[in-house]
Formats: sequence, C-alpha cells, structure tokens
Amino acid sequence: MNDAGKSARELSESVGRAAERLERKAANARRAEQNYAAGAAGEVAVAEALAPLTAAGWHVLNDREMPGGSSIDHIVVGQGAVIVLDAKAWNTTLEVHPTDSYTPPDGTSHGSLNNWTGKPRQFEAWSATTY
Repeated sequence: MNDAGKSARELSESVGRAAERLERKAANARRAEQNYAAGAAGEVAVAEALAPLTAAGWHVLNDREMPGGSSIDHIVVGQGAVIVLDAKAWNTTLEVHPTDSYTPPDGTSHGSLNNWTGKPRQFEAWSATTY
C-alpha cells in the first residue's frame, strides 16, 4: 500500500522538471528574440541617419556579412576614410558634444572633437548625423 502511485508520482515529478527546463529555455528564447528585434530596429535607425551622407559623396553599406557568419552593421566610405559602425540599441540617451574627447582603441589621445584635424568634409558629414 505504501507504494501506491509511486511510479506515477515519479513520472509526474520528472515531467514537471522537464517542463521547467523547457519554460526556462522558452523564456531565454523570448528574451533573445526581443534583443534581436531591438538590435534590428537600432540598425535601421542608424542606416536612416547615415543615408543623407550619400548626398555628400559618402557610400553607405549596411549589414555586410563576414566570413564565419558574423556581420558588420554599417560601413561608411568617403574620401580618405572608411568608418565601420557597430550599432547598439541602448536603453538610455547617449550624447556627444563637440568638446568631448575621443580616445581610439590604441589609447592615444586626439583631444577634442572640435580640434579634429583629420578631414574637414568627413567631420562635417559625421557631425551632421551626430548633433
């Protein structure tokens, strides 16, 4: 009598654990879906912001595949410059001001964006989409 329902109870517990694992996987998949949708919307917004640069002679390439399956969100090519952009969907406002400093990955300082001595046309085109 003590074993009554034992095998059904064990099966019920096992199936319940499996359901919990699947529910966690489904929740993770839903979060991933939302993140990819937000990323896609962000990339579209960046592409729309970059589109006017074509009138200034820039070439804008969006969503370019790389070997190995990854992709480059945006490549902007202009006279003397190639800019690679990785778009992110931030949940906060990012502000860039002309007095902000820029430090490239190599750690060297180039001072204020106001003092950028690169190419004036590129800076004007870039700042038109940034400010």
